[in-house]
Amino acid sequence: MALIKCPECGKEVSNRAEACVYCGYPLHQGEKTQNEGASLPQENVSVGSNSEEPIAQSASNKPTQLLDSQRAPKGKRGSLKKWGALAVAVVAVIVVIAVVAHPSPEEVLMEDVTESIWDRSREEVLSGIEKRLQAMDSNYALEISTSYDPENEDSFAVDITYNETPTNVLLSVGQEDKMFSLSADALVNEETYNAFLCVMKAVLLENDWNDRYSNIEDVDQCISELFDEIEAQSLSEQYNVGTDPLAMSAGEASISDYFVRWIVKKNNFSYIVLEEQ
Repeated sequence: MALIKCPECGKEVSNRAEACVYCGYPLHQGEKTQNEGASLPQENVSVGSNSEEPIAQSASNKPTQLLDSQRAPKGKRGSLKKWGALAVAVVAVIVVIAVVAHPSPEEVLMEDVTESIWDRSREEVLSGIEKRLQAMDSNYALEISTSYDPENEDSFAVDITYNETPTNVLLSVGQEDKMFSLSADALVNEETYNAFLCVMKAVLLENDWNDRYSNIEDVDQCISELFDEIEAQSLSEQYNVGTDPLAMSAGEASISDYFVRWIVKKNNFSYIVLEEQ
């Protein structure tokens, strides 16, 4: 232990004493302040190139922090995924409904019927025939003929129009006699001839209650057989629709469960009658 003089009263005291025992003056206050300053941490106070490193790190963290703040929380991200999946499912259902609600023309043509046209109301029969006609060409329509007798409950007649223009083709249905006929003043132009064939196809399909035809090709085959017979029994050496004004065919045949009679002339009235056997 050494003795030192008190700076205040000048008396000698121990160098380990915190204060002078005579006057109470603090002896080591200056040393403590200096030591405390020396023991302070040196973080972020270095000079030179190392002093910029913490600042650079802080700056580099800002974009990441910004993205993190903009990114949806995990819970919300899960919800967004669920809503996205739900939206896809809804769109898929809408597409399926649209397809089912709008069948193809072939599906409309081959739509099943459970009763013959002789056993259904004329309104239902005409609606079905027109629907099948329009599946082949949307410009076709049926109009009640002026020659139709509204008091006759056993038969009715309709004119076929195309683009609201008469095609010169008349469809007559005799429900009591179980027959229908197609007639035209002439088959000289392609439009009338096509309407003739389309109406025949529509009526055959609308009366297909016993599933004679499994597809469109079966109906076309039936009509082709009928016109082959008409051509074979022609009174002219050649039967070419619209080319030979003197050609004429008259005859009868059994085709696809129908008994068929016809008189077909080129430039004059023609008709084909199909009676169910």
